[in-house]
Amino acid sequence: MLCSCVMIIHLQPPMAQYVFRAQEKLVTDAGLSVVLLGSWIAAAFCANRAINLEIESGTALLILSKPVGWFQFLLAKFIGILAAVLLFASTTGMALLITLQIAVDQYRYDFTVFYSMVAAYLGAQLVAGWFNYRRKTSYAKPAALITFAATFVGMAVTGLLPRYSSGRYVGPPTGHSIDVVYAIILVALAALAMGSIATALSTQLSVTTNVSCCLLFFFLGLISDHVYGVSMALADVELAHALYFWPLVALPLFILAWVAALKRYDRRKRADCRRWQVHAGFALVSLCCIGRAVIVFFSDVASRPPSPLMAMLAKPVGVIRNSVMTFLHAVIPNWQQFWMADALTSHKPIPAAYVGLSSIYAMLLIAGAIVIAYLLFIDREIGSRSST
Repeated sequence: MLCSCVMIIHLQPPMAQYVFRAQEKLVTDAGLSVVLLGSWIAAAFCANRAINLEIESGTALLILSKPVGWFQFLLAKFIGILAAVLLFASTTGMALLITLQIAVDQYRYDFTVFYSMVAAYLGAQLVAGWFNYRRKTSYAKPAALITFAATFVGMAVTGLLPRYSSGRYVGPPTGHSIDVVYAIILVALAALAMGSIATALSTQLSVTTNVSCCLLFFFLGLISDHVYGVSMALADVELAHALYFWPLVALPLFILAWVAALKRYDRRKRADCRRWQVHAGFALVSLCCIGRAVIVFFSDVASRPPSPLMAMLAKPVGVIRNSVMTFLHAVIPNWQQFWMADALTSHKPIPAAYVGLSSIYAMLLIAGAIVIAYLLFIDREIGSRSST
């Protein structure tokens, strides 16, 4: 997967030609996206392999039967997974720096560096395959390490090359942009924070559910600033009009209660309660909510003043709204703080102090994920698959 993401980044220059000198923007946006999403997916699969499968197979039970504490075990897994994420993010980040040196000319890209790096990556696969065939070792480990080494050497060499323009090298060595380096560091920090969340979720969830939940956290973090700003800007009159649509808020709660009632049906207190009665009751309530929402939608409540009851409820609901939205905005990770592609596009400098503050924010997210992972881990039944 690491080699695939590196190749995806290196294939950007041929697809970013003849774009009115916007090739560096396209390569930067695509490269940072690959670094972030690739690191997150790699973290989810590593966490599933290192924690969830070991819990279900009973390997974790065997380890914890030794003089190894629960927190020790979990912390070791965290360090290993985050080290793998850091290796992934740093390798793809260095590949992005090399690719930006290749794509400085919108009409011709640097064929020498391009083909040299492609040959190095293909050579890494061949060497890893030879080790796997001759010495019966893992294919992934030598492939990842050789790819990292080749990318590091390529980054160092391209940083010493002059600017490539019109098919030749012109002028003194330009080096790599420090702002791009800062942007890659910030994306790597976001990948570490996202990897810690995936690791925490892997103590309870399978890989498919884990990836889905991480995707939800990712989108919530992207829109948190916008949702918070829109919600806090609502006036009391607008909030009173919004209260007319309370069935849309109640409907998901009724559906959750419906699912919970079915899960706890075998432990019901009334033995004469049938399953069809549960379905009928919740279906009737849900249809009433949907019908009420449709009536409110077609009655055009926004065109007339709110009723005295809704106007009276708007003030306490607004206070609760402010508290809840402030809490959620503080708790949900804000990935926009780590995304600096827009600043690079507008040629705005990225201060080193901002990178330092973002590092502290990422460390706090990782520490919080470790605490949550420990609380979820001690509540998990160990070795459930092996016991069955």
